Amino acid sequence: MGAWGLQAQPAQLMWSGPDENGRLRFTSSGPSNQVHRLEVSTDLRQWQELARAMGGLTGYPDLNLPAEGPRFYRVRVTAPGPADDGLNQVRWGDDPFLSEPWSPWSLKPRWVKFTLVLAQPDRVWFQDSRKYPFHYDYAVARLAPFRGMSREEFDAVTLRREGQLAVVGAVLWPPMAEPGEAAIQFAGQEPFPIEQVAEWFERVRSVLPVPPGARVVYMPAFEQADVARENLAWLAARGIEVRGPEAWAVGDECYAPGWALGRLKWVPAGEIATAYAEGRLRPEDILATDAVPAEVPPVAGVVSLSPATPNSHMAILARSFGSPFGWMAEADRRAAIPGL
Repeated sequence: MGAWGLQAQPAQLMWSGPDENGRLRFTSSGPSNQVHRLEVSTDLRQWQELARAMGGLTGYPDLNLPAEGPRFYRVRVTAPGPADDGLNQVRWGDDPFLSEPWSPWSLKPRWVKFTLVLAQPDRVWFQDSRKYPFHYDYAVARLAPFRGMSREEFDAVTLRREGQLAVVGAVLWPPMAEPGEAAIQFAGQEPFPIEQVAEWFERVRSVLPVPPGARVVYMPAFEQADVARENLAWLAARGIEVRGPEAWAVGDECYAPGWALGRLKWVPAGEIATAYAEGRLRPEDILATDAVPAEVPPVAGVVSLSPATPNSHMAILARSFGSPFGWMAEADRRAAIPGL
């Protein structure tokens, strides 16, 4: 009897462009269970990794272009290693890095979290969001500027403008079988300048493999919502559409299931920290508020008059502590809450 075997086909690299921003875009084909590493060189001797993706790249841009001098490109295929729990491109709406597996019956948005290091603006790092539900855990494990940082130190250099080293956020897909839309969201403890938000948005959008006919919108978190509303026309002129979480709501939303027994206490979002410090809001209380900021002190439960997203820091913490957190879709029920 003879023997036979199958040999893996080498990856192929194709390019298109330049696009409207003067960038070349690259697509690779090859083994779907391997990491495709796009590399660039100016002299064909020294090569630098430009991007990595599982199973292939789809229209990935060289964000360093336009640039002076020649640039050469190649793709290498390697077996996934421990450090490949962070990639620079994910598949549209159905990727192992998403918060939960794709399902046509899911009623919850799915998301993948990302970090954009400001000193490395040519790469967006998408993290395995099942392995690392929080930005901090991935960043201190894999991104050099943050190794050895405490959670408080990391928050200080990502969620505030002064001394900021990175911006963190998420790409979300709606609860539908074939998503024709995705949303980008940035996390912060204070408003970011709208010009900066637009630049970050474009960088993240540019690396997403958006299918024909699909779109990417901006879904601002609580701290960024007022600035976005004040600049709707400015953003629209730059091709950035703004949508709120209510656009994807399919009824009452439970971001964190659980049971709570306590005093229902109404506190506006901007007063939560002060009320907690003064004792007007206590750990055993159920907080009712008009919106939920990125950081909320420990309480028995939260009812919000504004919809949130399940990828928020507050929602993930509430789920881990078994503390209920939800939003009611019916306007009359929401209107009655402040007077209870």
